[in-house]
Amino acid sequence: MTSHARPTTLYNPHLLTQDELRGGFVARQPLLDALVDDLRRGGGQHHLLIGARGTGKTTLLLRLGVAIDDDPALARRAIALRFPEEQYNIIRPSDFWLNCLDALVDALERRGLVDEAAHFDALIIELEAVVNEDARARQALAALTGWAARASQLVVLLVDNLDIVLDRLTETHWALRKVLSAESRLVMVGASSSQVPETFEYGAAFYDFFNVHELGGLDDDEARRVLLRLSEVLDTPQVARAIEANPGRLKSLLLLSGGTPRTLQLLHGVLAQGSTSSAERDIELMLDQVTPYYKARFEDLPPQAQQIFDAVALHWHPMTAIECADKTRLEVTLVSAQLTRLARQGVIAKVPHPSGKLGFQIAERFFGIWYMMRASRRLRRKLFWLAVCLQKLYGDDEFARQAASLLAASSAAAAAVAPEKLLAFAEASTDAAVKRRLERRAVTAMLQAGDRSARWDGLDLEGADRDLKGHVDRATMLDTIRASVEQHVKPPPGRTPRECADAIAGNPLVALRMKAVIARGMTRSTVQLPVGPLIAVTAPWPVALTAAVRAGEVMAFPDAASAEDVDDIVALLPPGEAREHALGLLAGCTPDVVSQYAVSLQEAPTPHWMCLAAFQPGDEWPVIRTRLARALRLLQRETSAAWEDASIWFLAAQRGFATECADLLAELGLHERALPLYEALRAYADGASGELIHLAPEVRVPTEHYLSAFRARAAEEAVAGGQVAIDASPPLPPRPRRATRKPPTTAGTTSSETPAKRSPRRHPR
Repeated sequence: MTSHARPTTLYNPHLLTQDELRGGFVARQPLLDALVDDLRRGGGQHHLLIGARGTGKTTLLLRLGVAIDDDPALARRAIALRFPEEQYNIIRPSDFWLNCLDALVDALERRGLVDEAAHFDALIIELEAVVNEDARARQALAALTGWAARASQLVVLLVDNLDIVLDRLTETHWALRKVLSAESRLVMVGASSSQVPETFEYGAAFYDFFNVHELGGLDDDEARRVLLRLSEVLDTPQVARAIEANPGRLKSLLLLSGGTPRTLQLLHGVLAQGSTSSAERDIELMLDQVTPYYKARFEDLPPQAQQIFDAVALHWHPMTAIECADKTRLEVTLVSAQLTRLARQGVIAKVPHPSGKLGFQIAERFFGIWYMMRASRRLRRKLFWLAVCLQKLYGDDEFARQAASLLAASSAAAAAVAPEKLLAFAEASTDAAVKRRLERRAVTAMLQAGDRSARWDGLDLEGADRDLKGHVDRATMLDTIRASVEQHVKPPPGRTPRECADAIAGNPLVALRMKAVIARGMTRSTVQLPVGPLIAVTAPWPVALTAAVRAGEVMAFPDAASAEDVDDIVALLPPGEAREHALGLLAGCTPDVVSQYAVSLQEAPTPHWMCLAAFQPGDEWPVIRTRLARALRLLQRETSAAWEDASIWFLAAQRGFATECADLLAELGLHERALPLYEALRAYADGASGELIHLAPEVRVPTEHYLSAFRARAAEEAVAGGQVAIDASPPLPPRPRRATRKPPTTAGTTSSETPAKRSPRRHPR
């Protein structure tokens, strides 16, 4: 591998040696070849390179000078004059021609013509002493053209930032054009970071004078060769491997950089670091590094163009001219003209819009990210740049990993995460569930931020952030409930008021409105509320679930209003019987919603899920029986006891179908397999539990558990409807799963008797 002491430079390509220029120049090769061919044919055309900062104009001019020297035949007939990137010393025409003589001295020295170089050094000193401007300019030009004629040389003026030169020589444009037109041995190849009005405005001195070459972003092949070359000379083989293995990574880099070589070089540096925990810091440092570059590019734009750039950059997604006009409050015709001009300059890109119209966005996405980082006032956008960079630089897997880590953080760690970071990741996420959970976590973080008056600053809850309003309202209500309970609760022994408040607010089995009733009851001291059962019932649930319910990030079971709500709850539950039990409780609270969730599952529903989905609100028994029988018939090969969960069968008891369900179990031969459930349904329909004394203890105890759960749920429903006071009896835990399907022989029942022979008495609806 060839060693390069300084293989690359961001802002000063003049520092590169000729070998480094040759080795590092891999893009714009076709344009370089075209310019060299034109010079070989005599150089009858002047050229102007137009491109945004960082597109490689300066490097191309320098490489053209090296190409002239490298071609023996061309070097005998042409000489390249290199100038400083900015010729700030130009005020008068004589200054420009003296700079040409000074550049000629450097070119002669490079060719070893020391005596001639010394002659022109002395001549420059003499000309600087000439007082008359016209005389000084005329003599300097004559010295240059005279040498070109004597040496039979084509003098190629490689003038960077030609727009600055022309701007300083406004009064002499026509005279300069006359010279360049008349002197066939002078060829100008200029460069400018913006369109030069003197070259395209009708009637201007240089109208239709230059052959204009617009340097846009690199194409896929050029960008790939640039990155592979950087990987070679900077010894970062991991970047080359990433590009070869994942072509989509190259697309992402092109999108971020707009194909700008300088930005590609910066992104290569970050990509070389790999997907690490310091990725955020690496990106921040890179954005800081490009600040002078992007700041200068932005300040190059006229005020009106800056206003339009601001609107397009902060919108981020494609924007129509009408949308931009509405945002900037400018006439749409004016905005269209500015957008077209900015697109011609490579600042704005024309892209498809979802509406089918023409859309506009910042061509170099990293430029837009830099601007958004500095200028966005919206909380949702403040760290959007970070999420986009992670997604584009490191791929969807890294983005998903980072998002998952934000959601998996403990309550204490989550409170330390900036809300704007959570909202930014939500904004960039393409996963609807992840987006929803990140938004809710952001609301929690804002709620815990401190000052209530400034809690929702940065959100437009009536406008762009209206999708968060429901989360905000629920989180605010829960916060109020916790504060009220903590202030007025009489905690049981061993519990603090804060623990009681957290337990009640985080109880997944109690609806939000019921929690508000509890808080109001404590405040008014009109209802005696035993909080012990309410606190104890949260103990079996995972801490992550109760914390999320307490913060409003997920719904309490009775509040679940959609399949998405159920999915958010299930995501916080461990797999196994605990999850099945929770799903059973959910189905008891919101059967229609759980049914939607069951349908949304990719895998085929289990008999358990089919039982959950059987009880739809408003359906009569024949419809319910058809669904339930279909589910129960599958239980011959089902080993799980999840279908026996009390919450499923409470629906039957609540709607007055306890007897019918018991009969269906007997009809299908499942009454012995689930004898406690069968007995509980019959007893609930009878309206009495005294007859359970005839059952053996191992059957009677789980049967009583069923009945207790049924009655506790009925009491909760009554309280939620405002009918009675709270029943202090907590729902009992599910009975242990039996080791055998055959029920034990019950006291008072012979083997020839079957439970189905009991006379049915239906519980009144």
